[in-house]
Amino acid sequence: VMAPHVAFAAIGLLDMFNSGGAVEQQEIKVASGTQQELLGGEAAPSSAVSSGNARSPISSVVLTVRGCGRFGAYSSQKPLKCILDSVDTEFSYNRDSGLLTLMIPVPVKEMHRWILEIHL
Repeated sequence: VMAPHVAFAAIGLLDMFNSGGAVEQQEIKVASGTQQELLGGEAAPSSAVSSGNARSPISSVVLTVRGCGRFGAYSSQKPLKCILDSVDTEFSYNRDSGLLTLMIPVPVKEMHRWILEIHL
């Protein structure tokens, strides 16, 4: 749990036997001023995003990831955006299961470590 009613767990590369081995490091950053953006002590519901209402990130997760393929994580809230090595990256989010997925490409350099930022 990162903020009230916001939970996140990195799974790793979904199509690999040892999927969690792809995640080398995880850092959680809570946005400053988050308290002003909470409604009655609770995070704004994820429906605020789907209804088109703009919101600021409550927190972000910064992961160091290795490998390539379909990456997955559980998130109780739909991310605002995902950034892979400083590039906005397309992702999909299943609201029913909380599964966030995105593709990590084949790296140019061997043993490359990707920096994945997920803004919630």
